[in-house]
Amino acid sequence: MKLIVKSDKSSNHTRPPQPHTVAHPIEMFTGPLFAVKPDECEFIHGTAFIIAPGYALTATHVWEDYLKIIEKRKLHETLKPGAKLNFMLMLRIDLPSGDSVHFSIERIQFHLKGDISVLEIIAQEGFDWSILAPYPTLRLNPPHVNESIYAYGFPNSSVEIEADGRKGFHVWTHLSAGTVNEVHETHRDKILLKFPCYQVDALLLGGMSGGPITDSQGNICGVIASSHTLEIIGDESPIGYASTLWPILGVCLEQPLGKKKYQYPRLIRLFRTKVIKSIDIDHFELICDPEDFRLFLSNKNNESRIIQLGLAE
Repeated sequence: MKLIVKSDKSSNHTRPPQPHTVAHPIEMFTGPLFAVKPDECEFIHGTAFIIAPGYALTATHVWEDYLKIIEKRKLHETLKPGAKLNFMLMLRIDLPSGDSVHFSIERIQFHLKGDISVLEIIAQEGFDWSILAPYPTLRLNPPHVNESIYAYGFPNSSVEIEADGRKGFHVWTHLSAGTVNEVHETHRDKILLKFPCYQVDALLLGGMSGGPITDSQGNICGVIASSHTLEIIGDESPIGYASTLWPILGVCLEQPLGKKKYQYPRLIRLFRTKVIKSIDIDHFELICDPEDFRLFLSNKNNESRIIQLGLAE
C-alpha cells in the first residue's frame, strides 16, 4: 500500500495561529501520529514529538483511541506498558530541507494513571539522528500562572482518496499562543484529568492532542491533553489542558541485556546521562524501602518532588 502525504502549513480555522517567537524550532521535532493496519484501515488523529534519538512523547489517549477503533479493546483492560500493538503506528517529521522522514513506533511505555506515553521509535534506514540536533530541552515542572505558552499540533488531518485511487494523508499544522490560567499540582479532578496538569487559554483543536506545549524560551513544558472542540462565542477565551511533564520520570523503559534477558531502567537514567535535557531538575535520588521505590527530585530553587515508582522490579 502506497500512501501520499500532503501538508499545509497554514491553518484552515476561523481563528488563525497567532504571531510567535520561540527560541527553539519545535516544528522540526513534531509530527502527526498515523495508525495503519495494512489492507484494512488507516487513521490519523493526533500529534507526537521527538525529545531525543529513539524517543518521542504523545498523549496516551491518542493511541488508545486507535486501539479502541482498530482492535476493539480498551487500554486499561488488555494492554500493559511495553506491549506491542497489532497495527502500525508511525510518526512523520518534516525536515528543514523539505524532506520528510517516517519513524515506526517499536514500543509504548506509559503510566496507567497519567496521559503521557513514551514512544520508543525507529527511524527509516539510513536516517542520521544528528540532523535533528540540538534536541529540545524539557521543563519538567509546570509553568507559572499568567506565564506565556505556545502549543503546536496537527488538527483536522484526514485520510482521503486521491484521483488515482490511492489513499493520502492530508495534514494541517496549527500553532497557538496563550497563557496559563490554573496549575493543578496533583490532579484537576478524579475522573477526567486525574494527573498533574494545567489550564491554558490557547486554542487547542482536535488532533493537537499529544503535541508539545513550550514556554517563551522554547523549552517543552507540557503535552496537550485536552483540546477545545466547541465554538467560541464573542470574546470568550478558549480553554484547554496540558499534562505536566515530571511524572514521566517514573516510566520504565525496556532494554535488552542478552538472549531472553531484559532490564527495565527508569526514564530518569536518560536525564542523568544528558541523553534527554532538562532545565529545572538538578538532583536525583532514589529512595528505597521494602515495599516500593520513590524518586526524590530537587533543583537550585529549592523546589522538590517525590515520585512514587511502585514495587521494585
